[in-house]
Amino acid sequence: MSDDKKYKAEIIRGAQYLLPIVIKQGETVITSENADGVKVCVDTAVATYPNGGLTFEDGVWYYPITQDLSLTLEEGEVDFQIQVKIGTNVLPSKVQKIKIGESIIEGTW
Repeated sequence: MSDDKKYKAEIIRGAQYLLPIVIKQGETVITSENADGVKVCVDTAVATYPNGGLTFEDGVWYYPITQDLSLTLEEGEVDFQIQVKIGTNVLPSKVQKIKIGESIIEGTW
């Protein structure tokens, strides 16, 4: 997989939302139609497609950031990586970093 652009994101500890991700191989956008499987890993938490929390809609993959997950992430930076399966080929991205921002509010709703 090509890494033309660095993935830039920040997750604030305690946040809960769907993290949008666009995956490309060259100029081709990887979708649920042209991939047999996708894995996205933030630190040690993996979401997968199909059947693993990762969803796809309107050209964007959505990785579920839960409060429990975001509160386990240490302030600073964590590793981020994508892996796509197309047929028998498994194509990983380079490991990148996501910034983790601090929060003075602890605990979940």
